[in-house]
Amino acid sequence: MTNPCKRVDDTTDTIKIIMNVTISLLFLVFIIALCTGSGSDSDSSGSPDDFTLKYVGRQRLEASLKDPDSLEIIEERLIRDGGEVGYFAMFRARNGFGGMSVEGFYTDLENDPEQSDDKTSIEWLNKIEDQILLYEQP
Repeated sequence: MTNPCKRVDDTTDTIKIIMNVTISLLFLVFIIALCTGSGSDSDSSGSPDDFTLKYVGRQRLEASLKDPDSLEIIEERLIRDGGEVGYFAMFRARNGFGGMSVEGFYTDLENDPEQSDDKTSIEWLNKIEDQILLYEQP
């Protein structure tokens, strides 16, 4: 006659072994995931994404306006020239006389706005027009 208690002990031991192996594998996968940096926020180049760059550009645009609450962006884009990135926007906003005007705005996102002048003049926008047209072409 077989001992029923012996059979229960064998089953319990098997379950413990399976649980230990499963926990060990999960721990190993967790450690590998931490080491490889598989998070979606990690970027191998360390450069900010387009959304962040546009956000910074909009913040600089709003800071240059007399009435930032009246801002309506008509068009915006990032201009990449070599390693430099700039933000360009055509916008409508209330001017100092209370009327709405359409203007262009460009800022170099590589530089601190406190150290460089943002260019909004027609002359400067005409200088970068070629870059803007090149950016539009596929």
